[in-house]
Amino acid sequence: MSSACYLLADIGGTNARFAYGSDAGLLAGTQRSYPNRDFGQFDDVLAAFLRDCPPPKNITGGCIAVAGPVAGTVAELTNRNWVIDATSTASAAGAPKMRLINDLSALARSTASLKPDQVTQIRQGDTKGSNGQTVVLGLGTGVNCATRITMAGRDGVVAAEIGHSALPRDMAELLAHRLGTAPEPLTTVEDILSGRGFEHLYQQLSGKSCTGVDIASRAASGDDPQAEHARDLYRKLVALYLPALALHFMPKDGIFLAGSVARSLLGTSCVNDLTAPLDRAGPMEQVLRDIPLGLIVDDAAALSGCLETAKNPA
Repeated sequence: MSSACYLLADIGGTNARFAYGSDAGLLAGTQRSYPNRDFGQFDDVLAAFLRDCPPPKNITGGCIAVAGPVAGTVAELTNRNWVIDATSTASAAGAPKMRLINDLSALARSTASLKPDQVTQIRQGDTKGSNGQTVVLGLGTGVNCATRITMAGRDGVVAAEIGHSALPRDMAELLAHRLGTAPEPLTTVEDILSGRGFEHLYQQLSGKSCTGVDIASRAASGDDPQAEHARDLYRKLVALYLPALALHFMPKDGIFLAGSVARSLLGTSCVNDLTAPLDRAGPMEQVLRDIPLGLIVDDAAALSGCLETAKNPA
């Protein structure tokens, strides 16, 4: 074991994932995942992990990725009433220090070291015009993005809260065309592209309520035409959003899709749907056509990003 050991956690809106890591990578046998619904607060799920997997004596720090904005040493989940405090977390783990970052920042950090089995490449693109910029779009309980920027051999991450931005006009027009009614004026990107957004699409198309997991399963089996329609509409909405994302962040080194909804509904089976808007003629058309597009399929990717942050906190 390395002389340095780190506590790592990825706290999403639905699940809390933990592991320990060293300078060599994640420590085998230490990864655990817990459903948030089983715990009243973050300290409870942290205690469960520390009980199930006691911290090594040589723990020197750590990093907690949080699905919500971070303010110094405190963070609050956007979609759950949990407050996470770096100081109390470090004390509970017996670590001298602990870092908090946004969960998409952790995923962005991870893109520098993703292995082939952690990513499904949807489009190879052309990185000859590399500018050292990569963006991750997280589609899960919530929606957000983060950009990794490599400059002078060093990586930095630009955090965002893009899910709360207004729905782009072309997405609103597609929804009005397919559903027969226009979205409310204050509808956000997260309202449509999150897990609950997907469930709402299905409800509007079918008149039935169902979990996103069940809808995706029904669509895959071909037993429910409305589920297939909801899945296909969701894919087209994501595809419409990608050019706007690309023009905002200019990620010539690639766009990565991530999150539970992305893994369930997107991938190589819908290459044409996802890439068609990027391939259209228009402003910056050659730049958009060259951008690689991938899907992060490994649940542990954010933990790897936390490890990189813990090792290199600057």
